[in-house]
This record gives sequence, structure tokens and C-alpha cells, in this order.
Amino acid sequence: MSEWTVYLVFLSLTVAGAILGVRLAIMRHPIWLVLLPVEVVLAVVGCFLAAPRPAPVPVGSPLADFGGGADFAREWSAHRVLYGTPIGTCAVRRGVLTCPTRYYFLEWHPANPAGWRFLNANLGLELMALRAVPEEASPRLPPHVLAYLADQQARGVDMLRFFGYPRTSPQPWGERLLVYFDKAVLAWPAGADDPAAIERLPLGEIFWAREFRGDDPTTPVVWTPARLLLAALGVVLLGGVGAYAYLTGRVPRYAL
Repeated sequence: MSEWTVYLVFLSLTVAGAILGVRLAIMRHPIWLVLLPVEVVLAVVGCFLAAPRPAPVPVGSPLADFGGGADFAREWSAHRVLYGTPIGTCAVRRGVLTCPTRYYFLEWHPANPAGWRFLNANLGLELMALRAVPEEASPRLPPHVLAYLADQQARGVDMLRFFGYPRTSPQPWGERLLVYFDKAVLAWPAGADDPAAIERLPLGEIFWAREFRGDDPTTPVVWTPARLLLAALGVVLLGGVGAYAYLTGRVPRYAL
């Protein structure tokens, strides 16, 4: 059953309950005092059940040593916090042996000089291309993003390997702002200016879900639980006013 089917079922129940509640209220039946909080709970439950939730990606097996220097297990272990949990399975992607993790696609390039044979795919650039986000010549990063990056560098993170260069200034995406880098995307709630509010998008999961499950990463989730809750409660109120007008022949004063 899709989230929209669940949403419509719960809306129908809330509207029917609102009409019944108004009728019971007009009849001065005491049960309407119980029915009203039940309606609110029903609306909340329906909204959270109907909220879009992507299916989780499968947790992968531990990364292996493919020989010839392609020791993915050793590379992942050295930076496991940055890479995140391995997902799916290793495979050849665009002619390159690739092992997906939560945040990156770890690639093996045997022809590169030593120290540069393990690289992270440019998933930030790939997401920009999918979403048709234009690259900026001189991106402007807000102070809290610069503070976040400075903290990462102070922790010894190889910024070129795990972030690359910034390609955009903050871009709105749903209720968040995003900054695209070559290999990563930083996100935080719109209006926040605390470096602690910044998180990396799990690009490895996003692209694994796109390539192996057909998910679409180009459309933001608009129907958040909060918005669904407001929509459901709005229907309850409108249904109550309409039922009151139908049963009494007049519109309640507070609805004018």
C-alpha cells in the first residue's frame, strides 16, 4: 500500500469522524469529548504512516582484499568513520572496480601513482548533474560551513580526497540548504548557522538506491510529517465546519 493510499484512508476517517463529532456535539452527547482527541491522534498516526520513507539499503559484507594492492578492507578500516558502513556489493562501475559505502563510492585506479590508487567517486558532481545545479565560478561559503571544514581539516581529514573543491554556494533543497563539493554534499536546516547542524548527505546510499533500485534523487521530499499533520487537521476542521453548517443551516461564528 502506497503512502498516498494510507494518507487518503486516514483523511477519510478523520473527515467522517469530524462529521460524526459535530453531530454528537449538536445533540449534546458527551461522547464527542472523547471523539475529538481520538480524531487528533488518528490524524497524527495517519500523517506519520503516510510520510515518504525510502526503503533502507542493504548492509554490505566486509570489504575484501582483491589482490594487486586493491586492499579495500585496509583502506576502509583506515577511514571507516568517513566512509560509513559498507553497503551492497563491490562491482565494476564505469570500468572501475568500486565498493559502495554509506557516504562514498570507493574506487580502485591501479594506473595512478602510489597513494592515489584509491579514490572516491565524484558523487557530488554527479548529483549536481542529475539535479541540473549550475556550477559557480567562485562559490561563497557561509562562516559556519567554513568552521565545519576547518574542524575536519584539524582532525586530519584529507580534504581533497573526501570533499574536493566546493562547486556551489548554499542551494535551497526542500527545507534545507546544500553546498555541493566534488565528492560530498553538506546539508543543514534553513536558518541554522551552527556548524554542529551540518551533516554530509549519504551519497553512497543515494546513488546505490538510484542505480540498483531506481530511486529518484532529483525531487525533494515536500510532504514532511509536519505538513501532512497540518493538512489532516485542516481537513478535520473544515469537515467539522461543513457538517455544522449542513446540520444547523448556519455557519459557526468562529469560521467567518
